[in-house]
Amino acid sequence: MEMPGASTSSAAVVVASRRRDALARTLASRRLPAGVSAEAGERVPGAVAPEVMPFIRAADEIEPRNPRVAFLCRKYAFKKVQRMDPASIQRGVRQFKTYMSIKLDQVSMHVEL
Repeated sequence: MEMPGASTSSAAVVVASRRRDALARTLASRRLPAGVSAEAGERVPGAVAPEVMPFIRAADEIEPRNPRVAFLCRKYAFKKVQRMDPASIQRGVRQFKTYMSIKLDQVSMHVEL
């Protein structure tokens, strides 16, 4: 005989597993293809743009000459947004953080830090 809560808990595990798989597929689909760079300024939410855009612009400008400094500028911008809106409440902040996190992960694989 099955316990009354046994089927409910196994169903919850299946649902959680499906959600985790869907999230993994979503994040994988957001990865930028090799050689393609998105315009960072288009992704910066208006609420945090005045504080963050100088670092994003500096990173874009210096990247061809010094990728490590560009990486550090982007990382600082990411951390600044995290301090400004840790719960990602403002419009577009969560998407910006996701984009920057992906970008930083990809760049960190190719740049000697």
